[in-house]
Formats: sequence, C-alpha cells, structure tokens
Amino acid sequence: MIERPGSSEHMEGIQARIEWLSQGLTARSFSTAPIGDKLKVFISSDMLELYDVREFVARNLIERGIDAWIHEARAGARPESVIETSLRETEIADIYVGLFWRKYGEVTVQEYRHARKLGRPCFIYVRDQHCRRDQRLAEFLLGEVYDPHRGVNYDFFDSAVRLGQQVADDIMAWLVRRHREMIVEIERMRIAQEELAQILAEVEQLRTANQSQ
Repeated sequence: MIERPGSSEHMEGIQARIEWLSQGLTARSFSTAPIGDKLKVFISSDMLELYDVREFVARNLIERGIDAWIHEARAGARPESVIETSLRETEIADIYVGLFWRKYGEVTVQEYRHARKLGRPCFIYVRDQHCRRDQRLAEFLLGEVYDPHRGVNYDFFDSAVRLGQQVADDIMAWLVRRHREMIVEIERMRIAQEELAQILAEVEQLRTANQSQ
C-alpha cells in the first residue's frame, strides 16, 4: 500500500511509479500477423541451390496449416525487382526460415538481415556442417549466425526429407512455447493494469485531500 503523506517528494515518487508501469505496459504490447488469417513463413535460400529442400520444407508447413512462401512458386510476374519483392514478402511474413549451403546469395543475406531488423523469429538451417563454402558465406555465417551474441540458434542438416519435418516441428514447438509465454505475459499485464489503476486512485485521493485543506 502507498502511504499518504502530502509531500511533493511522495507525489514525485507516485508519478515515477505510474510512468514505470505505463512504460512496462507499452513494452508488453503484442503484434499480430502482418496479413491474412494463417501464419505465414518466408522460406529463403540461394535461388540456384536447395530447391528440393525448399519444396520439402514448404510441403510440411502447408500440411500443418501454415502458409509457406517460396519465391519461385509464389512471386509470379511483378514490376518490382527480385530484391524488392523478397524484402516486401519478408515484411508481411510472421516467421523467417533461412537455408544455407555452399553459395553466397546476396538476396538471401539481405532477407535474413531484414527479418532480423524487423524482429521476426528466424529459424536457420545449414546443409553439410563440414563442406567447403563460398568465403563470403562462411564469413557471414560466422559473424551473423554462429556468433553467440549476434546470431541465433541454428542447426545443420543433411537430408531434405528429414529437414522438412524438422522445420515444421521446430516452428510448432516454438508456437506452443510462445503461446504459454503470452498467457503468462497477459496475466502480468492484467496485474500491472490493476496496480496502475490503484495508484491513480491514490493520486486522486491525495489531490482531493490537498484541495480541501
């Protein structure tokens, strides 16, 4: 409970508490899916390799009721550039899946960076842990994916068929975890809102008491 001395220091303390709670509630606001009524996954890889892998991943996601987007199957003809199309589709997707192998794909790297900048959940899979890769790709993976501070959790794979199942399982497991976390967060928001309402009521009582003196 808040004490009721009518000092300015106490009023300042209450105001600081209100601001802290308000900022916390703002920070906990949730974003909804960019568009559509299905979860949308953007599947990214160099256009000249891993086509079979993209197909298996997309198929498994679609079987789970998730909208999977791959450029060669969904982009169609557009007046914009390939990069503009890819970045736009990254923006309107809920989740980014990045597949890497031997070649350095400039567009793929831009898609990954754009997804990270937007705060999209990024699932990264690298084919053949010990294969020889393009030097630029090796440097990118080392600095922006493998790095424990800058990167994300990632996994290596060998089989396209198994990866299709794994990606779907990983995303579904993440969704279950996020659902549970959001339930806890919503309850915390409810408690914070109740506390904020109580503090505002205390402030109003203090003002009324000061005006009557």
